[in-house]
Amino acid sequence: MTQSRTLRVEHKGHRKIYDERSYYLYENDLTEEDLGPESDLQIQDMIFYGLDTKLLYESPAPQQVRLTGKDLKKENKISVSLHGAMEYELECKYESDTSWEITIPARAACGVYDVYVTANGERRVFPSGLVITSGDLNTVRYGNYIFTSTGKEVCGDTTKLTGYIRMNGWLGFQDSVQLEGDLKKDPEVLMRCRRSYVQYDRNTAKGYAKHLAEYGMYASLPGFSEITLYNDPLTDASSDKYPVKPAVSNGAFILQDFSRIDYAKIALYPNQAVVEFDSVQTELPFQDAVLKTAESESPFAFKFDHTEQIIMNDKQIGCDISLSLGEEDEKNYHALFGNMPIYCNLDTAELNLNTLSGDVSAKVLVNVAMLCDGMGLELQWKEWKLDGVELYADYPVNTTISGVPVTFSDFSLGVEKISSIDKLDMRELLKLKYKGGFEVAVAKVSEFKPGLEKWVGDVSLASLDQVSLEFQLSRKYISVAATAKLLEAVQIGDCTLELGEGISYTNMLLGMQGETVNGFRGEVGVGIKMEKDNCIFNVRGAAELALTNKVCGIGASGELEANVSWWIVALQTQAKGQGFIGVYEQHNGVWAFGLHGQTSDPGDKGIHLVWASENPELSSKTLS
Repeated sequence: MTQSRTLRVEHKGHRKIYDERSYYLYENDLTEEDLGPESDLQIQDMIFYGLDTKLLYESPAPQQVRLTGKDLKKENKISVSLHGAMEYELECKYESDTSWEITIPARAACGVYDVYVTANGERRVFPSGLVITSGDLNTVRYGNYIFTSTGKEVCGDTTKLTGYIRMNGWLGFQDSVQLEGDLKKDPEVLMRCRRSYVQYDRNTAKGYAKHLAEYGMYASLPGFSEITLYNDPLTDASSDKYPVKPAVSNGAFILQDFSRIDYAKIALYPNQAVVEFDSVQTELPFQDAVLKTAESESPFAFKFDHTEQIIMNDKQIGCDISLSLGEEDEKNYHALFGNMPIYCNLDTAELNLNTLSGDVSAKVLVNVAMLCDGMGLELQWKEWKLDGVELYADYPVNTTISGVPVTFSDFSLGVEKISSIDKLDMRELLKLKYKGGFEVAVAKVSEFKPGLEKWVGDVSLASLDQVSLEFQLSRKYISVAATAKLLEAVQIGDCTLELGEGISYTNMLLGMQGETVNGFRGEVGVGIKMEKDNCIFNVRGAAELALTNKVCGIGASGELEANVSWWIVALQTQAKGQGFIGVYEQHNGVWAFGLHGQTSDPGDKGIHLVWASENPELSSKTLS
């Protein structure tokens, strides 16, 4: 732990003739308490990330920094003070719910300061949260690794860096760094440190790193106690061929607030850090409170058969993970659902995380014995804000309609576009997109002939899959969709109905693709669709009715696709066609009546008959 001290020398006891110098004491036997918190600080519902600047130069004028965090509302009583060589109570001014302006007084003494944050009577501390220096920084070079720091001690072949420490301008350290070895001669040296981080510039950072920079947050590397550095003058420092020796992490690494990596290897290159891992554990809201397991292992921990990477440098956090696990965890876990003892195992788990594109989602379903299968939660993020939540429960509800057994199952309920609202009031809630879904099975074997189930499986005579309802009140929109199947293998029809504003309409015969229209659009498809390993057979016809502000008419399409390989029988063919009749608005704004028809044959120009008010004669031509 770094402790700041001030040495005062007086001339012959004369109190007005003196000089002062700051110095620091360092303890080698650091404990977890000495090191302070491993993550952000929380007071009530407020989260503090610390000061957005960790190093200031001594100045004759006041200097402004920012205390960053989340839910730092104006009505909260927040104060900040520095404790080190001197103690200062700082002026605090509200800027937004994510930052407060903090004023450092003029001529504040040089030193390493702990930052005390007090909110609504509760106090938290950021150890060594700010360093004030006179401008003289120490530089230590080992090959392509260049360190700068406000404090430096050399004892034999051991160099200790303290205070504000940076490596190659991009990697910062929250605690002291110790280099063991001859920095001029040895081909490798040992670096000892505890915690490190990357601070990003919002003007140059990309993806998730830019999001962190905008909130004044740091990206913390997984903790490690020691790592080997190499001096190789023959290899480019930016090359992935540069020699490194990965260290094993001794702390958890959090990804986008919903997943945790407990075991990882860290390779430290001069220009970047590479984190490798082969397991991840979800950290979904309330998962441990809702489902408490008695074993040390968790049903929310997933191990995969390959290695994933996270690359961290001065501009980005590069990570692209797409995992889908299911029916692999046969172990039953003894757990508590609330206070009720149960047994459960993993159903499916999906994790998608791309830190550059922002494609982020997590879904976990578990089977709970004698209660419900497929119970779980899915979360989606947009631009690093929570955007969608969906709950799942595959609980069968059996009933009888006109003597026929009917089973309702696979229920889901969710909400989208959460990131579009600024606060929870009725006007903002109208922006949300609500959705629900379920499946319907008619004459399921397990209901009307249980004895046949072990021979043919639990199939149904007919079913409606993926029945969904979506609506959004802010733009007066509602959508209903379903797919009909026969014996769970042959798709015989589907239906989609949309009513309201902002409907996406596509008809390539009219030159419309993703056109935004208002009104009604309904599509009904019938046919036969079967997909097996050695048989793909799809005959489908669809009719569409559009009554909108840009097009009113009826469209039809048909397709035939067959790819059958049974013993000596081999068949492969494909054909498509579509047509339209009705009135619509052309690209020049003029309404026209049209009759169109065309097949997928490249040589077929089709039939395009158009009558417009500016051209009363019926002519055979393609719309421009």
